[in-house]
Amino acid sequence: MKVDGTVDKYKARLVAKGYRHRENVDFFDTYSPVTRVTSIRVLMSLASVYNLVVHQMDFDMKDLGEANVILGIKITRTENGVSLDQFHYIEKILKKYGYFDCKPASTPYDPSVKLFKNTGNAVRGPNLGLHYERFPAVLEGYSDADWNTLSDDSKATRGYIFSIAGGVLSWKSKKQTILAQSTME
Repeated sequence: MKVDGTVDKYKARLVAKGYRHRENVDFFDTYSPVTRVTSIRVLMSLASVYNLVVHQMDFDMKDLGEANVILGIKITRTENGVSLDQFHYIEKILKKYGYFDCKPASTPYDPSVKLFKNTGNAVRGPNLGLHYERFPAVLEGYSDADWNTLSDDSKATRGYIFSIAGGVLSWKSKKQTILAQSTME
């Protein structure tokens, strides 16, 4: 924001699959930065912590007002922070493919049971999402590995999770590509 109260405006575009752009077909001498959903989560968490309002603008730099949906993610501001969810997008997809009226199925989780590909009913439940609170503004990170004693392939699973303001920013879980015979390898 400038000293006189006006807002600095910078031209940028969010582009899906920017790596597939072809010169002189998909872009014309304009750099189109590509964003990741993680970047959107970071920006929304910072907006929550500092009680900022995020606005959307078109490419002519016209203010479209407060952002309510970005990349299919619905943004809901509350007095305590910002919530992100995709419930409306999920409903849209279910309606499009004729699965909206499917019978919901409860899915309790038991961590000792190995999960397999779903072959049952659709799962429907409460409107879940990410919520970033104004306080405390603490960045937390965790990582872990499981030596996968329940599996026949002996491949370990590793993962991490980072959160700020009570909401998750980034996470990953991946099975190792090589066999581990001991913890020293």
